[in-house]
Amino acid sequence: MLNLRKSKHFLFGLIILASVNLLPKYGEAQDENTERDWEVLGYDDASKLTSAGLLTIPGLGLSNYSENGIYSFTDEAEPTVRFGVFEIRDDGRVCVDFFQSERQRCDVFLRRNGLVFLLTEEGNHFPVFFSLERH
Repeated sequence: MLNLRKSKHFLFGLIILASVNLLPKYGEAQDENTERDWEVLGYDDASKLTSAGLLTIPGLGLSNYSENGIYSFTDEAEPTVRFGVFEIRDDGRVCVDFFQSERQRCDVFLRRNGLVFLLTEEGNHFPVFFSLERH
C-alpha cells in the first residue's frame, strides 16, 4: 500500500510539473553534468509550485502552503507541526516566518532535468514530490 501511495505522489507530481510547464519539452537537448542544469525557479514558477497542494520532501517532511499565506510543516523526524506565514519574493525565494520562534528562513526551489528540488539555506538539496491531498 505504501509503495502504491508513493507511486501516486510521484505520478501526480509529474502531472503537476507538466501542467505548469516545469518538465523539459520533448526533443530538448539535455547537458547532464553542468551547473546550468540547475535552474532556480522564479516568482511565477514558485507561486505555481506552492499552490499545487501538499509537498512531500523526503528527508525533511511535509510542507503545506495555503492560499491565505499560512504555512505548515510536519517534521519527518519528530511528530511536530510548525506553523508560520510565507511569502514568495520577486527572485523566487520562498520565505517563512515561524509563529513559535523568531526564526525566519528563505529557501529556493530548483529544477534539474525536469525534476524539482528544494535548496535549503544550509545548501542541502531535497527532491520535491506532490501529494494527491489538497489544502
